[in-house]
Amino acid sequence: KLAALNARMLDCAAPEDRPARPSGPAEPLAGIERTRQPSFDADRFLPRLPVFERFSPGEIDEIVALGAYLEVARGRGVFAAGSPARAAYVVVRGGVEIVSIREGVERRVAVVGPGQLLGYMSVLRRSAHSTSAFAREASLLLELPTDAFHDAYFGSARASSRLRHAVQASLLAAMARTN
Repeated sequence: KLAALNARMLDCAAPEDRPARPSGPAEPLAGIERTRQPSFDADRFLPRLPVFERFSPGEIDEIVALGAYLEVARGRGVFAAGSPARAAYVVVRGGVEIVSIREGVERRVAVVGPGQLLGYMSVLRRSAHSTSAFAREASLLLELPTDAFHDAYFGSARASSRLRHAVQASLLAAMARTN
């Protein structure tokens, strides 16, 4: 439903439309170092993020163990429309702008900040991204590879149930923004 609503909205011109940025590499995060430990004490910080609000410390550890952290410079692409979904992301610090690009025109669809998910719909559908994402400022992301995210989401562990709740909350917030 959300994709259909967004597609209809994009058919209408809007004052925030702007010329599209030059297309970058198909894999914008290629070459960025992944690490298991962020540059600060994340163990005390992660439970404060909205995505992890219902998680116990052990459940947060389960999800974090699936992925890696990466520092993304301001303006750098996170993923590109049409590219295969290789991971879902949690914004730990910073912000990511999600844009739709059509016929040389770019429109902001959302700005995702700390404690929010992005890229998860394409991961769950195992499809290409329909939008592009760029770091709005220097950002720390938790990258959760497609297979690991998919398995965790559809798993039977308590952390899986919490992850499904976080995704559903994210979808409801996105629908509210669209309305």
